Amino acid sequence: SVAVKFEELELSNLTHIISGVVPASGELNGDFKFTTSGSSDFSSKLSIAGLTVLQTPIGDVTLGVDHSKDSYNLSLSLRGNRTTLETKGTYGGPKGNEILDAVVNIEQLNMEVIKAFSLGQVSNADGIVKGKIVVKGKPTHPDINGSLTFSEVVITPAYLATTFKLNDETISIRNDNITLNNFTIVDEAENKATFKGNINIKNYTNPEIDLTVTSKNFQVLNTIKGDNELFYGKV
Repeated sequence: SVAVKFEELELSNLTHIISGVVPASGELNGDFKFTTSGSSDFSSKLSIAGLTVLQTPIGDVTLGVDHSKDSYNLSLSLRGNRTTLETKGTYGGPKGNEILDAVVNIEQLNMEVIKAFSLGQVSNADGIVKGKIVVKGKPTHPDINGSLTFSEVVITPAYLATTFKLNDETISIRNDNITLNNFTIVDEAENKATFKGNINIKNYTNPEIDLTVTSKNFQVLNTIKGDNELFYGKV
């Protein structure tokens, strides 16, 4: 067997020398152990204290992964900066009949964390997302159940350059259907757009959308030529 141990390794030293990696900082600790036998078993537990991505504080991250025989176990936790998130799951089974079983518990997720990982697609974000997602079944088409609630969320997509608010809105997920029940988005001028209906994601690459949208003077775009030469203006 072979073991690799990390002690007080500063992430910024790695991200500065590896091309294409998002700038990040934090103190990495943990170990990675694996066998050189035919079973290829391995186990790893890593923690990053004070993770920061693109100068945005993320929190403390703990990641655990192990593999034994035909089964993988995963655990992930994120705590800090108004965020508490826990993920646990397993993947494995006979070849050709592998099963995924995972739970994501989002006690609260700071929208600033989503902005940090958006790679510039979100220029501003605030508020909290809460919820629980359960994923079970074959990885090619798992059953996904749960809900996400957006609490006092403010978000500005970079390409649209207009700010949207979600005060207390919930998305429900049952098997292949994402349900929006009077899901309301408010623009900068307090105009509302309300969505009601379903999005069927049985075919992820070609979802079936059955939504009714009710709005009046709702602004979805507020850009100038310098923002995007392909499309700009007010819509």
